[in-house]
Amino acid sequence: MIHWPKDNARKETWKALETLYEQKLCRSIGVSNYYQKHLEELFVSAHVCPAVNQFELSPFCYMPDELAFNQRNNIQVEGYAPLVRGWKKDDVTLNEIAERYGKSTFQLLVRWNIELGAVTIPKSVKKARIQENMEVFDFSIAPDDMQKLSLLYDNTRVAWDPRDFF
Repeated sequence: MIHWPKDNARKETWKALETLYEQKLCRSIGVSNYYQKHLEELFVSAHVCPAVNQFELSPFCYMPDELAFNQRNNIQVEGYAPLVRGWKKDDVTLNEIAERYGKSTFQLLVRWNIELGAVTIPKSVKKARIQENMEVFDFSIAPDDMQKLSLLYDNTRVAWDPRDFF
C-alpha cells in the first residue's frame, strides 16, 4: 500500500507495486490517503486498480464525493481514525444519537463507518475499549440519524489533509 500521495514518486511507486502483484508476490495492492484527483492521475497509467484506499473517515471528516468515487471504481474504502482520537466524544449531536441507541459515541462512530460500506479499524490499547468497539453488530443507524451524523463535517483530522499533495 502506498501510504501518502506526497510527491512525484507516486507513479513509479505504483508501477513497482503492480510488478509485485503481477509476479504474484502479493495478493492485492492499494493506496492510502488518495483522493479523487490522485486516483484519476493513477488511472491514466495503471494496469491494476487499487483494491483498497485507506483514508480518514468520520462524520467530522466526511467527504461523500470521495467515498462515492471509490465505490464507483470498486475500490474498498478503509476508514481510519473513525474515533477521531476521542476529540469529539462530547459532541452534542453525537451524544444525543448514541444515547438513543444505548451505545457509546465510539460505537456509534464505528457503526457509521460500517453503514457507509467502509472497513474500519478503530484504534485502542485498552482491552475493554477494543471489546466495546467490536460490539456494533447488534444495531443499525436509522437513515435520518445517518444524515445527521453525515452533516457534522468540520474537517477535523488526526493527520495531514491529502488534498495538500498534488
